[in-house]
Amino acid sequence: MSGYLALLLAAALVPAGQTAMVLKQGVISMIRNTGGSATLTCEIFSPTFDNIHWYRYQEGKAPERLVRYSMKKSESVLDTGFSANKIRAFKVKDTSCRLILSNLQISDSGMYHCASWDGPVKVFDEGTKLIVTNSVIKKKPPKPIFFLPTLEEVKQKKSGTYICLLEDFFPNVVKTHWKENENSQPLAAQLGPITMTNGYYSQVSWLTVQEENLSKNLTYFYQHEDVGTEPVAVTVPSVLELFKKSSPSESCEKTEVKVEGLHEQHFANTSAFYTYTILLAKSATYFIIILFFLYQKRVAGSQGTK
Repeated sequence: MSGYLALLLAAALVPAGQTAMVLKQGVISMIRNTGGSATLTCEIFSPTFDNIHWYRYQEGKAPERLVRYSMKKSESVLDTGFSANKIRAFKVKDTSCRLILSNLQISDSGMYHCASWDGPVKVFDEGTKLIVTNSVIKKKPPKPIFFLPTLEEVKQKKSGTYICLLEDFFPNVVKTHWKENENSQPLAAQLGPITMTNGYYSQVSWLTVQEENLSKNLTYFYQHEDVGTEPVAVTVPSVLELFKKSSPSESCEKTEVKVEGLHEQHFANTSAFYTYTILLAKSATYFIIILFFLYQKRVAGSQGTK
């Protein structure tokens, strides 16, 4: 099983630029109720191809192929153990294949990938996560909140860290990346784990930029089932320009970016840092005073006993 999984992952991780074929499912997740159906579409970008394979991967199990569909013959061959009443594949157009899953059960949940051979390499799409539930569906789009680098951070570290908190989304499938512009390659950002609070999910990502590059604007992209098939782009301004345009006393009003979801401001970020520092210092002082009085009381009690 582990060898088969390794083979699948090795094939799936072949960069798209190294093959003539690109597969795209578009939707990164799909949540459905039990008894319903799900439709997955695979777009194929290749000068030559024929068979489209549909796979399902469930955690702890080996990937399993569900069906093979011949685009030239317009016919499908189901793998052993699967029924035509449950799984059906067909051609939408010459470059598009569709998979329909019927009478969904919770056991149908998993990652679904389309794949095809490009010479000796089997190319996989990144996949769509299907979530089947018997509960009420409560989809909710992410809300991005940004924290910009502070002037003090740039002066001390010669770099600045941009932080984005994506909060209150459901389901827990999201894709994010940072770019200098829409046509550039994704930057080397860090991703925190997806965490749940009160039934909804959050994730933090952060990007450290060297001082010489802080003059550039950045674009943050996020993709989620409830915001469509294309990533949402949010422009993040250059903090050096913000430093030049406003003094610390004015930045609370002037550095707000008029983009939906970009709510946090540079000055608020700095103020929060110092506020938390002062509160921490006060808490430590109170703790030391309490320990001192408890110690004095214990010493006095010991002397009284003697």
